[in-house]
Formats: sequence, structure tokens, C-alpha cells
Amino acid sequence: MASGLYYTDGAGSIQDDDSDEEQEIFSVSGRNGGLAFSRADAKSPGFGAMDDDIELSIDAQEDINAISEQNSRPARDGQDLRRGADPPSYQTDITTTSIPRGSQEGADEIEAMVDKLLTVIGLGRFHLLLLCVSGCGLFFACVQLAFVGSLMPDIARDMCLSDSTTGWLRGSVFIGVILASVLWGCAADLGSRRTSLGVCLAIAGLSMAIAAGFAQSRDALLVFLTIASIGTGGVISIPFAYVFEFLPRRTAQKTACALLAFTVFGAMFVPLVTPAFTSSVTRMVSSGDFSPSTFADWRIFCMVLSLLPLSSAMLLAAAILPRSPHILLEKRLWANAIQTLAKVYSFNHGEAGVEMFKDRANGLYRLKRHIRDRQPPAPSTHLQSCMRLLNTGVKNVTSILDKKTLVMMAGAFSFAFGYCAWTLWMTDFIIADGRRYNASIVANATFSDTTFTKLLEKQIFINTSFQNVTFLGIHLRDLSYTGCSFTECVFENVASDATLFTRCLFVNTRFRNTDFQPPRQFVGGTELVNSSLAAPGVRDRGCSVDVPFAPDRAYWRVLSGHCGGFLGLFLSVLVSRVIETWRLFMCGALITAVTILFGFFPLTGWTAAAHLFCLQFGGFMAWSALTVQAAMSFPTNKRATGLAILVSAVTTGGLLGFVAVVALPKVADVIVTAVAVLTSAACSYFFQRRSQDERQHS
Repeated sequence: MASGLYYTDGAGSIQDDDSDEEQEIFSVSGRNGGLAFSRADAKSPGFGAMDDDIELSIDAQEDINAISEQNSRPARDGQDLRRGADPPSYQTDITTTSIPRGSQEGADEIEAMVDKLLTVIGLGRFHLLLLCVSGCGLFFACVQLAFVGSLMPDIARDMCLSDSTTGWLRGSVFIGVILASVLWGCAADLGSRRTSLGVCLAIAGLSMAIAAGFAQSRDALLVFLTIASIGTGGVISIPFAYVFEFLPRRTAQKTACALLAFTVFGAMFVPLVTPAFTSSVTRMVSSGDFSPSTFADWRIFCMVLSLLPLSSAMLLAAAILPRSPHILLEKRLWANAIQTLAKVYSFNHGEAGVEMFKDRANGLYRLKRHIRDRQPPAPSTHLQSCMRLLNTGVKNVTSILDKKTLVMMAGAFSFAFGYCAWTLWMTDFIIADGRRYNASIVANATFSDTTFTKLLEKQIFINTSFQNVTFLGIHLRDLSYTGCSFTECVFENVASDATLFTRCLFVNTRFRNTDFQPPRQFVGGTELVNSSLAAPGVRDRGCSVDVPFAPDRAYWRVLSGHCGGFLGLFLSVLVSRVIETWRLFMCGALITAVTILFGFFPLTGWTAAAHLFCLQFGGFMAWSALTVQAAMSFPTNKRATGLAILVSAVTTGGLLGFVAVVALPKVADVIVTAVAVLTSAACSYFFQRRSQDERQHS
């Protein structure tokens, strides 16, 4: 896997003018090396260096005449050079004899010159807008992957779902990411990254809005969430490839950390807003109406959330952000690439100095002769054009699946298998622990002539007698009644979450406007004698929900745990100047593995939050390094495809790891996931060794 940005293959005529015919997407995946090229010669004034005192604009017609004159006298020039004679002036100007057209060295020089131009542009308002638009997509993707699990109690209450029927809803948000990421990556490389990203954002936003407005059943919600995840697959991978094209390579680590910071914001946003939803059921109780609401709180949340990707998609559709200059050069659109760079410069610095910058950028025309242009393909039907693009996409995927890429994918999969699994499980554990935290036990007690209202939660009643007790307008949450008796009691306007009656006896008890379901909540031989509860299997207006919200403090613990991601990203920016990327990844992987090993010890309350904090700290340190390592390893014309393959591998590894943590015994899951993370560190080491061997060999 070469690191160059441009590759050439095939012969073709030189085209010095940009035209509409050059809109054809040319493949530059060939690895044909040319003759040796001297880097020292490339720094000569005639090559188009970036010094202020060097004129970089040239007359294209003079270059064509020089090349024609050179081709007409190759034998004599060769003899003169073998005799030690000085080469002609037109050869010393751009060293055309030492650089054959189509050589990889010429492509590397284009990459270096574009990198210099981006350095001259610097950071400014354009890059801030670019990061905001791309970051909003990543923020939305992270919130979408997490909100279903956190807001499931409100969704279950609204759609009358039980815990056993919500599993597919939580998994649906990952299906499209696994299946569609590679397709979006290929589309971004073959077409336009700006357009592909806009389409992905539009699909994800519209699907989320439709799900919030029209889904009235679990199956409908499942379909819309799956469609939204298809768009999310491109929203995760394309922004990194798109943003990297407008920044010099030396800022890659900072850029990756800036984009990943939006994912940390997304992970923190969900537990931040979830406590606002815990009162929704209480309001329903006070109103006395438990029927499904047309616009429950989770629907409003999704509608507001969908505005983020839709607004970003409209900015991309309005062409406020330009196309990638590297991709334009890849398509031989030289004038368009220079115009794009000038647009970015003017966005950052204003109109002053734009013409001078264009003079510098015109130096790209000097390098144009070193890239072979292909003849436009023969006219074809739409079907043939689609098949050609499909064939090119398959070639892109297969060409980057070499040993280095497979090692990188194995490392990413192994790390996600351990890190993502424990992050997902630890979040669920903190919430579940919050439900059980500080639950009081009432045993062998008697309540008589009492009225309970508003809220009753986290109580365990054992062998307790209730006589002439009224439960009026109350929300029962996290309650367990075992061996209890209810005599002359009244349940009116009652909603229940995770409430269970085991071996209980109801005598002369009336139920009005409740959501109890006998088959699921009255178990263990619970008897009803002369009581008015509806027959088994028939609910009374409402529905039974056994997916309760946790106390607010549980969500604050999750929020504090995710803050570790910011510390990991900040430290990554600081240490990336002194250590290599692969060493940074190994440090993050080792921190994550050691944190996982602490899973042998009991984790409750804030100790579980500290465990999540350390996981996020080491995890995001490793993710930032892996993102830079992957982005800089793939050539520009295949970078989105390579990152998409990596995203698919990471998502798959995270889901399989979560299943392993849930299914395996406590000791086995810790050992397996810790070994997987250590394996990813070894893969990073071997990846770097192979890269060094290839550089030494070349």
C-alpha cells in the first residue's frame, strides 16, 4: 500500500487544457515506477518551488514545444550526456529527461507541492466551518448509536414494548454501519466526497425525522432506524477523508483529535439529556392517560436531532464547501484544483493576496507533464457506465487489501472487540446498578388505611400485608412484592415500570385505569379473589413496561466516565510531537487492557464511573492514533474506501465483543477481551515494522 497521493497507469496523450471531457474519473492506482528521480533537482527554481522570489507561472505552449523538441532528438541528447556534455537548457529547467511522464516521483512531487500550498493557506475560518459541518455529522452518528439504549424506557412506554422485544431496536442502528460503510467509501472515492457526505447526512436525517413522526409500531421504527444507519455508515468514515484533504499532513493528529472530540460530545450528550425524559411517565400518570402518545418526548428529541445532519447536508448541497483539491488533481482538473485552493485562501485571508497565491498555485502546471492523461472512454450507455464504476470500485477494494491493510484491520477489530464491548457494557452496568442502588427492604410489615400517590420506587416488600390501601395516581418503579397480601385495596391511575408481584394474594381489590398485565407481572402463583383486574392477556388502557429509567445520578456517572475521552485526545495532541503514531496506539491499547483487567474487582457506583473514565481515556488515545495511521497509509484516491473498511471492521468487532462480555462467565470475558486489546497492540507493531521494511526496500 503506497503512501503517495497520485498514481498513473496506461498511456495517453498530454492534455494541457482543462475541459469538460476531463470529468471522467481516472483510476490512478497503478504502481509503475519510473526512472530514478533526484529530489535535489526538484528543488530547483524551474521545478516550481514555493520561494517568494521564484516565478511559478509558465506558458503551457512553451512547455509543449520543449517536450516536442526533446522527443525529436533523444539519441543525440543521450550521446551528449554519455560524453559528459551539459544537458540543454530546456532539460535543466524542469529535468524532463530524468522524470518520465507518468512516474511515481512526479506524483509525489504534486503531493508535496499541494501540501506546501495548504501550509501557506494555514488554518482559518474555512477550516472551522469544515470541522463544524463534518463534526456535526459525527456528533449525530454517535448520538444515534447511543440514544436507543438510553431512551428505551420512553420508547417502550410509548409503543407498549417489553424488554424482550426491544433487542432488535438496539441492534438496528449498527446494521447499516456494517453493511453500507464500504459502499459509501467507494462512492466517495469514485465520485465526490462532498456529494457523498451530503447524501449520507440527508438519508440519516430524513430517516430519523420520519421515524419520529410516523413510526407507530416496533416494526416501523425498526425499518426507519435501519435506513438511518445506512446513511450513518458514510457519515462516520467520509468526514475524515474529506477534512484531511484541506489540511497539511503535519496537522493530521490534531485534525483527527478535533473530529473525534465531536464523538465524545455525542457520547456525553445522551446521558446529559436523558434525565429530562424520566419525568415523562410521571406526567402521564398525573393526567390519568396511559395510552400511546402521538408525540412522546423521544419523538421530539429525534426531530430536533435530525436538524443537525439536514442542515449540514444543505450546506454541502449549496457548494459552500468546495470539492477536494487532491481529487480534482486526480481527475486531471488542474484549473479547478487551483481555483479551489484559491477559494480556501480567500475564505481564510480575504481577497487580498489571492492573485499572488494563484501565481504560486500555478506551479502545479509545471508538474502536469509528469502525469499521463488517459483518453476519454468511448461513448457508452448508462448501464455500461455504472458497470465501469462498479468494476473500478471493486478494484479499489481489492487493491488495498494487501498484507498491511489486513494487519491494520485485524488490529482495529481486536481493539474494538475489547474496548467497545466494555464501553457499551459498562454504560449499561452503571445504569442497571443505579436502578438497584440503595433499594430498601420492607419485610413482615402491615400497611392499613393508607394512600400512596405520585411515586413509589426501589422497594422490596416481603410478606407484607396491605389492608384498605389506595394507590392513586402513582408511578410504581423498580418494585418487588413477594408473598404479599392486598385486601380491600384500590389501584387507580397507576403506571408501573419493572414492578413484579410474586406469590401475592389480592382479595376484594379494584383496579381502574392501570397498566398491569397478569401474565407478565403477576407470577409465581399470584391469586386474585373477587378482584376487578382484567382477564389475563387483556390490558386496561395502558401497557406494561419493564424497561425503567435509572435514577438521575446513574446518568451523571455515565457522563463523567465519558469525559475521559477528552483527556485522552488532549494528551494525544501533546505527545504526538515526541513519539510515533504506532507507539501512541500501543500506549492507548495498554492502558485499555490494564483497565479491563480491573474488571476482576467489584465495580459499583462511582468506581464503575472511574473504570469507564479510564476506558475512554485509553480508548480515544488509541483511536486518534489509529485514525491517523490508517488515513496516511491509504492513497488519496482510495482513502475513503480504506477508512470505510476499517469502520465496518470496528463496528463488527464491537458488537461481537459485547455479545462475548454478556455471554461469557465473568473471569473468561475479562481475559478474552484483554487479550484481544493486547493483540491489537501487537498488530500495530507488526504494521509499523512492515512499513519500515517497505521503505528500506524502496
